[in-house]
Amino acid sequence: MAARRFIGGRSIDREFALRFAEEWIASWYAHDLGRILSHYTDDFEMSSPLIVQLMDEPSGTLKGKTAVRAGRVRKYSGSIKIDRP
Repeated sequence: MAARRFIGGRSIDREFALRFAEEWIASWYAHDLGRILSHYTDDFEMSSPLIVQLMDEPSGTLKGKTAVRAGRVRKYSGSIKIDRP
């Protein structure tokens, strides 16, 4: 029997994890911020030294989808390119 984990009350099995990862990757390479953010809760936090440098946020942390979306549109739009492996 496959191992199961529970996240937010949802059962996570191998098949679910693979589908989730494939969709996240497809969203990333499509540069579709809405699809990317759909994989996160509304109150998630993103931390990075790049947030300090590129977004003038001294804490290095953006809190919530709204802040991440605003930051992405304001500073990152078109500045970071990631090619498929």
